[in-house]
Amino acid sequence: MALTGKSVADTYKDLLTVSGETTNQGLETTRKRVFDGEGIGSPMYLGTTSVEFQGPITTTDNLTVDGYITYTGSISGNGSGLTNLPASEWDGTRTGDSSIIGDLSLTGDLTTKALYMRPIGLGAILKVGELNSTNELQLYVDLVTKGASTKGNLNLDDDAVSLNKGSDKLLEAKDDGTIRIKTVSSLPSNPSAGDMVNKDGELFINV
Repeated sequence: MALTGKSVADTYKDLLTVSGETTNQGLETTRKRVFDGEGIGSPMYLGTTSVEFQGPITTTDNLTVDGYITYTGSISGNGSGLTNLPASEWDGTRTGDSSIIGDLSLTGDLTTKALYMRPIGLGAILKVGELNSTNELQLYVDLVTKGASTKGNLNLDDDAVSLNKGSDKLLEAKDDGTIRIKTVSSLPSNPSAGDMVNKDGELFINV
């Protein structure tokens, strides 16, 4: 709305300024807070090369960003428009969670030291894998639920697949057809019908 024909006394509250302790400086490289004519501060800070908002931002139209987005909180959305993303890297220092509901399409590589998945609506985290000390990707399942925690490791080698609990190898299947289960020194006290146990190299089947 134009201020033509209106006095300063009737309009000064509606004027915006970046005036601080030192007046008549205008915009500078350092961002300054935007105030109204009565001195009420806004969440917007303006500089000659950047802008900052210290509060929620709402848009009802598309938001286009040419460059990087840096954040310390969380990003959430329906994921329907997230396609053709460039290659990205995460060094494990990010503190927030990124929530994407829908498909995620990448045109480049996704580099990560650890990858987690959280089923929507469930209080559980599925840890897909992470790099070991020799920078090899170790795939395993780490399911954490409220009130209980179970952990297993699934290792994929060139000629074998093994299921481990910590450093304890429970089951191994090799590409030559060999299947090996953990060796124990004593039989379980309450086995069920059909249970198989490798006791000191001998295979026992409960009937």
